Amino acid sequence: MLKKVYYTLLFILQSSLFTAQDGNGIYQFDYYESGELKDLLNAQLGDFQTNFQELMQTRGMSDYKSSKIGLDAIEDLLINYTQTPFNYNTSVNHRTAIVFYHHQNDTLFTWVFGKMIYLMIHDVKAERIAELEYSLKSVMSTGVERGGNPENLTPLASNNFDSISHELGQLLMPIQLLRYLKNYEHLLVVPCLNIGSIPLYAMKPNPNNEDYLVDSKLITIAHSFDEINKKIIYHQNSLNISSSEIRQSEGEKLYGENDVYPIKPGNSLIIGNPSFSACQDQFDQLVGAEIEANYAAKKFKTAALTGELANKTAVTNELKNSEFLYFATHGFADSKDPINKSFLVFSSEKQGDCTYLSPKEIQDDSISQSALVILSACQTGLGRVLDAGIIGLGRSFLKAGAANVIMSLWNVGDKATQEMMQLYVDELFIEKEYLTSSSLRNAILAYKKINPDPKAWAAFISMGLPIGIKSVYVVD
Repeated sequence: MLKKVYYTLLFILQSSLFTAQDGNGIYQFDYYESGELKDLLNAQLGDFQTNFQELMQTRGMSDYKSSKIGLDAIEDLLINYTQTPFNYNTSVNHRTAIVFYHHQNDTLFTWVFGKMIYLMIHDVKAERIAELEYSLKSVMSTGVERGGNPENLTPLASNNFDSISHELGQLLMPIQLLRYLKNYEHLLVVPCLNIGSIPLYAMKPNPNNEDYLVDSKLITIAHSFDEINKKIIYHQNSLNISSSEIRQSEGEKLYGENDVYPIKPGNSLIIGNPSFSACQDQFDQLVGAEIEANYAAKKFKTAALTGELANKTAVTNELKNSEFLYFATHGFADSKDPINKSFLVFSSEKQGDCTYLSPKEIQDDSISQSALVILSACQTGLGRVLDAGIIGLGRSFLKAGAANVIMSLWNVGDKATQEMMQLYVDELFIEKEYLTSSSLRNAILAYKKINPDPKAWAAFISMGLPIGIKSVYVVD
């Protein structure tokens, strides 16, 4: 049945008025239409949920069961993510659209859920998407400053950033599709394969200009449909306001069971430049990471753990008690055994070797369900690629319960990361209402004016719930 629907879809697209010049087409329909396109969508949503269930079981959750996702649930999600209890600007330029990627039969299906449902297809093998990612990162990676040696990449012969970013842009966020999304600033992306580890902000969708996707769109990478379908969490950064006062002031009646969690300065764990003297043959000291951590700690009115104090025991003791976790250190991703052999590096204990925190240890612990995690280290968004996404270091924090994680996609430079992440911390303290991922995007846009090279700003992504934050901190 699915095969029949697939070939019927190709016939519809080939005869559609929306057919693109390259032979691929766009089709649109509403949430209440019936027909073979909707049947195909429901089948692919079911396939994705089955694949995600297998992903979670692969990472150690043998009894994990994915929920059933249908159009009703997606429509409800869009309503919820367009409205926040802070009366976040829901004008035409701040609406959320969900972008869902699915790959089958050497074809990439891009489903977009907004006011209407849009579909675009590309004939492309999974291996080609992987080649483009590897080639782009071979150009972008800055060496080993905040990570171990990267795995051997296989760059394409035409290893040129502009050509690769244009090709990826036309594949993942084509200009034909973006025309329908001009009124949607926020894209909540549910990726398949390795798409979640591709720097979408550095894509150039329009072959006729040099604009990056970050210039026009805010992107949050969703861990899964299961997570975004559970509950929406809103943060309110506050020095003196209790949870009950927040709920009362923001209107519990209108927004039902959605909770608001205050982030308090004392509930933070900030790590920067652990001592690597016991493993200095593998890892260099990170001067910029220490400056960055101390800068963040001053903002949060706490002390950063640096040098010998930044050891694994100190981290694990505070992990579950913190709502703001910041790690500026070395990171490493292993694609063959990401759960046990990927790690964050910390200082030695009792004159032993450096200590390492693996995804297995992280996901077996528990973290506050409102926690924001910043992994200012290399390769923290990478790992093993499966049909429904990636198993790796950054996602282990989400598995442990964190609401949102900022992670990196390649080896990032120490100094450039320090400069951009200080702008990110500043964004957290600007008094305004915003989504978590917007603080990262604003920092990228600001740093792009200082250093336009995408190597310096495009490595970081925001994954998890698109949390609404109301910041009422005062910047010193």
